Amino acid sequence: MPNWFKKEEKLPPELEGKTPEQVAASLKEAEDLKTRLATLEAERTTEKNLVETMKNDFNATKTRLQELEANAKKQPPPPPVEKVGFVEDGDQAFTQRFNEQVAPTTAIAVTAAQQVARMSAENHLSSLDSQNNTMDARLFRAWAQDIDGEAKKYNPTQLIQPQSWLSIFYFIKGIRAEELANPEIRKKKYSFLEPARSNGTPPTNNDNKPANEQLTPEELRVANRMGVSPENYLKRKKSMQFVNA
Repeated sequence: MPNWFKKEEKLPPELEGKTPEQVAASLKEAEDLKTRLATLEAERTTEKNLVETMKNDFNATKTRLQELEANAKKQPPPPPVEKVGFVEDGDQAFTQRFNEQVAPTTAIAVTAAQQVARMSAENHLSSLDSQNNTMDARLFRAWAQDIDGEAKKYNPTQLIQPQSWLSIFYFIKGIRAEELANPEIRKKKYSFLEPARSNGTPPTNNDNKPANEQLTPEELRVANRMGVSPENYLKRKKSMQFVNA
């Protein structure tokens, strides 16, 4: 075995008693640690520079915003619009005064009229529902968001007429026609359109009963939709007649 170290050379305490292979491994590990340390130091320097750059950019942006805010405060308010006299230009003078005084009030009045027209359209549909056994008023409320969105395409003054809202409703109804015709979709999204099922006994032949002891076809239809048996509906009808009497 070759003599790796001279006798007069003293090894560091951490290398004493180790074989040459172990010493070589320790030296290599120390070199690797030194390289890693140098890499970490470089990365740390890079990070410090990046943080410093970001800090400088932030301060520059903050200063710029402060300057813009200060300049905005220094700017004088816009000069008042010079009013045109009626003698100089009657049309222009009228337009100026209308925009200043009448236009805001008119906008409020138009908005109020739109709401009234919208409610009138819904009430009209409710009246038709009671006559034709339909549910358009319920659909009008169910599609409120779609109807309001479509109404934005109209001129505001057009919406003060109930007919405009009815036109929008029937337009939406045409678009949703396939949904309304599909039993599965209708059951899921428009359950109120499904006929009510009564758990009572089916109507019997009442031809031999007096008129006050039986229901009319219209009353039978209403009872079926309400989920009330004909017998209970008849009891309610009699009690109402008794109270009115």
